[in-house]
Amino acid sequence: MSRALAIVATGEYNEFMPKLIETGRKYFGGHFYVFTDQPNDYKKVDITTIEIPHYGWPKMPLLRFETFYNNKDVFEQDYIFTLDAEAEFVAPINNSINDYRVATLHRNITRLRQDFNYESRIESTAYIAPHEGEKYYACGFVGGARREFLKMCETLSRNIRADIYNGIRARWGDESHINRYLIDNPPTTILPPNYMCPWGNPYFVPFIKHRDKQFKRVNVEDTEKYLVVNPKDYE
Repeated sequence: MSRALAIVATGEYNEFMPKLIETGRKYFGGHFYVFTDQPNDYKKVDITTIEIPHYGWPKMPLLRFETFYNNKDVFEQDYIFTLDAEAEFVAPINNSINDYRVATLHRNITRLRQDFNYESRIESTAYIAPHEGEKYYACGFVGGARREFLKMCETLSRNIRADIYNGIRARWGDESHINRYLIDNPPTTILPPNYMCPWGNPYFVPFIKHRDKQFKRVNVEDTEKYLVVNPKDYE
């Protein structure tokens, strides 16, 4: 069975890609689909590049599943996973994770249900009611069988677009929508936080490390301004 990684790397995110590709070849294998504004940087036989504009944060990650779905015909492998560009592999990832629908637990798995950062506005398609949800998933590493991956991309694209039309950005962007999707479509394989481990975290032995992005930091007091969007900005 073949597998691939789908990665969005535009603007400053391109700087992380050499290490991700190097470690991905060593520990993950498979093919790389790189959606980038710098396609000439990735001329290798195991890489397919799809040129896209650089929209910046938070627009780019919010639209990444729409980007994947709009280019669905490029994917050829049996299993497709998407991984944040600022991640890198540090241990072998064997084929046991190749499954129908695969999700990764967020590192804060010890939190109580009432502490989960689910979307709480009923107006959002990512809304999760107080009686729903038993786990909180990270958006950094998710995937599965190609058909199911594309089904997920289509659903997330539609829901995120519906929110944008109504001027809403879910609290944690695509991660909020992923958590809604995985309640409605439970994962068949649940990976521990070792598969999306923050750099320097002392509590997990990592398979994949996730770098801090200084340029994307948002102060807690500023998060409220990202909960609304202007639909015209996403046309």
